[in-house]
Amino acid sequence: MSINIDKMDRNDAGGVGAKEGFLYQDYAAAFFVTNMLLDKRLKAVRCEVTDDIDLIYNDYIEFVQVKGTEVKGKWGVALLTKKIKKTPVSEGESILQKSLSLDRYDAKSRFRIITKYETNSQLSYLRLPIDHRKSCKEEDDLITSLTTKLNDIKSPQKNGIDYWVRNTFWDVQYSKDDLRRQAVENISKAAASEGVMLNPLRDTEIILNNILSTVTKLSSVSRKINMSSDKTYTRVDLIDWFKNEISIISDDSKHYSKVYPRKRKDISVIFLDLLSLSRYNNDFMIGFGIYQGYHQNKYRFKYIAARLKDWLPEVLLRPDELANLDGLNLINGISVFNKRMAQESNYIEALITRTMLHSLIRTKLLSQPIPAHLYKEKLGGCEFFDNVHIVIKNDGPDEIWMGLNYLLDDNDISGSIKKISSKLDSLLSDEFDKQREIILDIKLDSYLFKHDVDEILQNSVSLDLCKDRFRFVIFLGYKTEIQTIDFIGEFEEDLKKEVLAKFNELMDGIIKSNSYFEELKFSVYLYPIPNVGMLVETFKELNLEN
Repeated sequence: MSINIDKMDRNDAGGVGAKEGFLYQDYAAAFFVTNMLLDKRLKAVRCEVTDDIDLIYNDYIEFVQVKGTEVKGKWGVALLTKKIKKTPVSEGESILQKSLSLDRYDAKSRFRIITKYETNSQLSYLRLPIDHRKSCKEEDDLITSLTTKLNDIKSPQKNGIDYWVRNTFWDVQYSKDDLRRQAVENISKAAASEGVMLNPLRDTEIILNNILSTVTKLSSVSRKINMSSDKTYTRVDLIDWFKNEISIISDDSKHYSKVYPRKRKDISVIFLDLLSLSRYNNDFMIGFGIYQGYHQNKYRFKYIAARLKDWLPEVLLRPDELANLDGLNLINGISVFNKRMAQESNYIEALITRTMLHSLIRTKLLSQPIPAHLYKEKLGGCEFFDNVHIVIKNDGPDEIWMGLNYLLDDNDISGSIKKISSKLDSLLSDEFDKQREIILDIKLDSYLFKHDVDEILQNSVSLDLCKDRFRFVIFLGYKTEIQTIDFIGEFEEDLKKEVLAKFNELMDGIIKSNSYFEELKFSVYLYPIPNVGMLVETFKELNLEN
């Protein structure tokens, strides 16, 4: 949806000049900002742009009027439709008229009235959540009562009172303290989903006060000389700031219980970026060339092997085993690790490539891996992807990334293209439902950050209906003649050309094998290496010695 959010009344009435005493409204705005921490659909909160508060969702705008003043009795039809005088001689709009007049965008409009005081029985229908309502006599009676008072008024989008009633929520918040408590709860939940337990007497208050300060400033910015973006708090900005804040807090916290870090400073990097690639100028088929350099003019085999060793615990241990790598459990954890390492000794190349792709997805996406290959009793002979990761999206639905790994001792990838295509065909057949079922069964959410992938792991949802939330990842390491074991001169530009050619060859072959693959999301990591055998031997020497 594309919404022109720069449409703003160039009038400061009710804004800058009336900010004194508007603390209740600022707390309401701060509460909605904290809602963005938990609701990916809510993209931005605008303060004093069109209405008191505007909430920008994926597919609609909700206009919020905040009424913190006292009323005699309860809110009813009469007060809602009473026209407020602009001057002693001119009659202005009622609350309802003002609200409906904001239905002026191409996007669908919703409305909210926030009050400190209750509604009477006439307006009680508006207290029901909009998405839970059904047409009923109470709705019809309210539409009739309001129409009798205001006649058949229309919005700029030609919607009438019936539309307003069906799309308005009346929200009673008895005090700024109630709004504050809900905001604090949102902050605590959002931090907990990132594995950080906040101190409710200190941390949550600091974060909320920062948010409150920001929305107060946004509300006070003049509409006459600024754009709506100057009065908008976006989810993107909020999430980046919030994660930085709780990251600082977690550094001093002993409650950081999630086992897969989401802070880049805690993650070991193996490769350097060579170039990025794409097909059709979209993100459905993208690629990355990766490489490593030299130390004292020798290719960094030892560095790669050492960094792979850093990643082995995540690859060879389950999350519950990782969590217990302390105190008395350390010896048992090391024993389990060594046993699995010994089991992998006959499949070193497979372990190397699995670990390489694992490290790349974790490093680039701060993903949450699902070590499905460790649950052999669950697999029951079912074919499976070499890597499975939950990729958490700050600004959209989370995704599942599923990877295949290959390491070639030559430069010819044509044979591997047939193997990859055949393996994809097999894995995406009817067995795909079984794989999703296994992932749903084995993932231990108590050790993972909050995600929303369960809905796409249900067998009742076909792959075709959720294919935009799966990405299939291919790691292909191959021997190159361009980069040598001993440094003999610049190689990067020629290596880029080679990687680009390999990427196009690979994607052309995969699509040719099955036209359906063109509808799926792919990411390809191409790793040219001067000598595969030397990497394998170096890894063995470093990681299999006891």
